[in-house]
Amino acid sequence: MIIAMPSYAIHVHEDRNDLETLLAQKHRLKVAISVQANNTGANPSNFNVVYQSVPLSPNMHLCWTGQYALNWISHIPADGTRLENFNGNWQPWRPGESYSLHKTGCWDKASPKRGLRIHDTIEVSGNDHGSVHVVVGLQRSEHSGKTTWVPIFIDKSELAKGGGRRYELDHRVKMWFGTEDSDSTMVSRAELASTSSSTTETLTMRSEVWIRYNTLRRKWETANL
Repeated sequence: MIIAMPSYAIHVHEDRNDLETLLAQKHRLKVAISVQANNTGANPSNFNVVYQSVPLSPNMHLCWTGQYALNWISHIPADGTRLENFNGNWQPWRPGESYSLHKTGCWDKASPKRGLRIHDTIEVSGNDHGSVHVVVGLQRSEHSGKTTWVPIFIDKSELAKGGGRRYELDHRVKMWFGTEDSDSTMVSRAELASTSSSTTETLTMRSEVWIRYNTLRRKWETANL
């Protein structure tokens, strides 16, 4: 059975006065998407990679499909640096499928373990390669029409040889205004610590969201179109 991948969109609409206030602070709109690793106890929402960082404009649109993929890397980049130079290849994920890491470092399709939630769980059922950090990515369409894989999460706990792990997709999105300008960078804890909580918004995604930030009230609001 083929399961259609859902599509998501966030539309951020800002007026001139709000844009001038935000631009005076050299801000950009930054977005991260949560993934929960099943080795984190209570499984809190985990936003540790910037999915997109976009320049401010009256209408900002962030769109993606629910097409996820797996990759891996041997080290964790420093805060604020790009998550790139992966050691593996992107393995597209299909709901209900499980994957294992071969001794060569390539991905193999595997038999799902008991209790796998088909729609919301990415399973790495085994690792015959060695200690790695698993990366989860999303497919994004560029303006050129080309599609690319963009990392949204790195598991900071090593997956040891012989181990397995599950990653829950909780469809939560964090938005904030920051000064660093690169996509696919490790979320800077220093930047988030210096960012006012009023400029940070966490959403549980529906298929489409319209929102704005009111600089006078210092709060996010539903956009009136």
